Amino acid sequence: MDRANTYVAASRHKDESHIFCNRHEIEECIPDSNRDMSKLTDKREEMLVRLMSKDNLVSLATEKLSIEMDL
Repeated sequence: MDRANTYVAASRHKDESHIFCNRHEIEECIPDSNRDMSKLTDKREEMLVRLMSKDNLVSLATEKLSIEMDL
């Protein structure tokens, strides 16, 4: 879930909202070198924040072409 989808999902509730996620999918995104079992919960939270903060804005090919032509 990216930033825009998180905003839409969380802003539709009046009093409270709950976000459910798959622990195993989040753990797959954590690099192996950072899988210290004592800090795994913190790493999961950090990765979830990073994934939900990511902006997956799609740009058009014409936008990329106009930028390259200006160079």
